[in-house]
Amino acid sequence: PAPASAPTPAVANGEANGHANGHANGNANGHAKEEGLIALDPKQNIAFALAEKTIVNHNTRLFRFALQSPQHRFGLPTGKHVLIRAKVDGKLVMRAYTPKGDGPGHFDLLVKVYFKDQHPRFPEGGIMSQHLDSLQIGDTIEAKGPIGHVLYQGKGEYTVNKTPMRAAKIGMMAGGTGITPMWQVIVDICNNPDDQTEVFLIFANNSWDDLMLYDELKEMEAKHPQLHVWHTLAKIPQGTQDGAPWKYSEGFVSEEMCREHLPAPGPDVSVFLCGPPPMLEFACMPNLQKIGFDMDRVTAF
Repeated sequence: PAPASAPTPAVANGEANGHANGHANGNANGHAKEEGLIALDPKQNIAFALAEKTIVNHNTRLFRFALQSPQHRFGLPTGKHVLIRAKVDGKLVMRAYTPKGDGPGHFDLLVKVYFKDQHPRFPEGGIMSQHLDSLQIGDTIEAKGPIGHVLYQGKGEYTVNKTPMRAAKIGMMAGGTGITPMWQVIVDICNNPDDQTEVFLIFANNSWDDLMLYDELKEMEAKHPQLHVWHTLAKIPQGTQDGAPWKYSEGFVSEEMCREHLPAPGPDVSVFLCGPPPMLEFACMPNLQKIGFDMDRVTAF
């Protein structure tokens, strides 16, 4: 599931989760280490306390939660996500999230907050995202995991519902906060010198202000030639951003954009998707089919 916790405003390619240009630190966790102290439990909910909160921009927050001890590791394999739950106004609310990263003693959630009375279709806003935004340092949420049907094992090898797959090239299409599971895989690949998998990302957002992880993606692309990043915005910024005019696309994901910025279909090419259902249904899947991708090698997170 897309890790967004709330209704989504319209963005490039349909209704999508927007997000912010984050500068906060955090490393995707890569493969969970089996040795040592593991924080997560797939069979029970574990309480984690908020340790830090960073306001990234007007509606995006980075939440750092403390693990049971500084020696604990989160224990989330690449491709998996966690189920976050909390009581809000006496009712139990649960949402799936992919952390931006983790390290010894903590994990980080990068979340877009959907405030009430800002979207006519969803006057109540996002229940979980607003709850997270209301937390004070020391307040707790509960998490259970790992969950999910995808597991990236390294060197292009991964499983979908435990079926082994392999790719020399991986195309990625993300909308809004759907970038977080893609980022998790990108970091795993780029931080492993033995993993030569080539990655091609198309990342769709509403506006420059909604664009999350822009700096991190730019830095990672500069350091790792195997990573290719292309952005598209429903509304491009006026003037200069990042010191130059906008050099990427404007508008919905199109067939032409896919042909230019994804690898050509082939037996060793896979595509990973994560974003709002309208984007996947009306922009991603049809264009991949037009180009000739084997849809058995297309996986939605």
